[in-house]
Amino acid sequence: MMTKLSIFILLLISTVGLSGQSIHELSTKKESILIGSGLAGLGLAFPIGKNIKPLTKEEIDKLNPLAINGFDRISTTTYSAGSRKLSDRFLQTSFAVPFALLLDQESRDEYETVGLMYFETILLTNTMTGLSKAIFRRTRPYAYNKDVDFSLKLGTSTRLSFFSGHTSNVAAAAFFSAKVFADNNPGSNMKTVYWSTAAIVPAIQGFLRVKGGKHFPSDVIAGYIVGALAGILVPQLHK
Repeated sequence: MMTKLSIFILLLISTVGLSGQSIHELSTKKESILIGSGLAGLGLAFPIGKNIKPLTKEEIDKLNPLAINGFDRISTTTYSAGSRKLSDRFLQTSFAVPFALLLDQESRDEYETVGLMYFETILLTNTMTGLSKAIFRRTRPYAYNKDVDFSLKLGTSTRLSFFSGHTSNVAAAAFFSAKVFADNNPGSNMKTVYWSTAAIVPAIQGFLRVKGGKHFPSDVIAGYIVGALAGILVPQLHK
């Protein structure tokens, strides 16, 4: 699988025009570093994550919400199924958000460059998310909730709370779209709409993840920051 992905990426880089007059420019060296770093990080996260063991019944019984800091403790008493399902919809929809750039002529003119930058943004976001989860192994807030079915607490996912991948991915897609549009349309009044949307949508996603009992507030804040930085910095590195 990794070999096929590597071949696909090399072909993608080789078929994209590496020179031109657009705002964002690609280079073989830069793309190789960004994509190579992302793949290396994923390759590191996978074996580390495989060693994560689920909590035992005894460990779950000993979990004490009062041991959680006051800021994060609120999420140990919430477990909304509706919020979890809606957050999944947010995540699925977010990956299509950058396609709205096709409505913008300036962004459409560099669609190959934008497409590769978006790939790099999502790759790096998920690399950082995966490494964080594999290293920190933070217990999710629902494990502390006595009202949650015990069987749901026994999976490996229960130890993957930090940081929120749903939030990081939504933030990455939203801020990437805003950044690319703003770069290509410096004088447009629509920049305010793009940046406002980019700020609000991942915040809503973070709220849903906390309300759903899947993450602590600090998890979604970290995910928001990481995703936003990836969405902004990848296009900036190509200017």
